Amino acid sequence: MLGTFGRDRFVAAFYYSSLLAGMVCRFAMLRILKATPALFEEDGPAVRRRAQDLYTESWLNVLALVLAFAIALAVPVLQYYSLLLLAVLPRLARSRRQRTAR
Repeated sequence: MLGTFGRDRFVAAFYYSSLLAGMVCRFAMLRILKATPALFEEDGPAVRRRAQDLYTESWLNVLALVLAFAIALAVPVLQYYSLLLLAVLPRLARSRRQRTAR
């Protein structure tokens, strides 16, 4: 669809909404993991910490995609460039987490 229709607003909205649906499902799955500590009984604290980190990154990805979707609808010229927010927000959180771990 992207290759054929290019910068059509409907195609962009469909693409963004399908990405958002997948990210929301991943976020919900990680939320369930976070809310059920019994699933990590046999695993160590490193696994619990990794699940928490994935939950935070997933939340930031959903937020970044919602912002990118709003930008794409508001400014059609920046349609697919707004997806670069998906690379920025989680990296900022990761670098902040690494600084606090030191």
